[in-house]
Amino acid sequence: MADPLSLAGSAVGIISLGIQVCNGLLVYADAIRGRSQDLSDHLDQVQPLLALFKSLELTATRLETLNPENAKILRDNMSQTEGKLKSLQVLLDDVGISPSATTDIKGKMKETFRVVVYPIKKSKLKGARQTVQALLSSLTATIQTVGLDLEISQNHILNEAHKTVAVIKSNSIEMKAEMATSYNKVADVEGRLISVQQDLCGFSKKADGELGFISADTKEGLENTRAILGLMNNLSLQLKQTSSNASGTSQSHITV
Repeated sequence: MADPLSLAGSAVGIISLGIQVCNGLLVYADAIRGRSQDLSDHLDQVQPLLALFKSLELTATRLETLNPENAKILRDNMSQTEGKLKSLQVLLDDVGISPSATTDIKGKMKETFRVVVYPIKKSKLKGARQTVQALLSSLTATIQTVGLDLEISQNHILNEAHKTVAVIKSNSIEMKAEMATSYNKVADVEGRLISVQQDLCGFSKKADGELGFISADTKEGLENTRAILGLMNNLSLQLKQTSSNASGTSQSHITV
């Protein structure tokens, strides 16, 4: 059994070719519109066909991951369009317009020159119109077939989105709870810091008072010490004076 993803990948390749071919046909239609409105009208359904291819481009990408079974269904439907797209590509090759024809002004001028030199016959344009109409009908049916499954896929995506939102809300609630806990812890630490600050302030005032008392007691002690030293000094002088007087009296008695 073939890998569904590779089948979807092949479908994407065909869709990409369809978009390029439609762009080339639009370039050709613009080039001949001024010279032959009748011929240009043969390609009037290319624009809606291009829109369908672009829609399928988004669908194929989703089916690759959401529904491999539908990827195979899409591949089967797209394989029926591949031959028609290649026939249109040959038509563009006849006038020198590549499937990846550019749409800028310079590119359009270049492609217009090629169209003038290599015009497509009216009969081929009619055949191209029929091919475009057949592709339009086929792709519309494909869109409708895959569209039902896309609704399921979209519901799946929506459910996943709801689950994601629920997880985000749950995480948000947990984060709020953690933030509240952290806030309470910070408030508790802040309260403790304020208490310590108040204790330090009280200790500082008490220490200043005690140092004041110590300073006063020390000053009084120094004054007392000085007074005692003064008394001792006076006493020493008196003793010396007494000793001197006693010595003089003794000498006087010896002489007599």
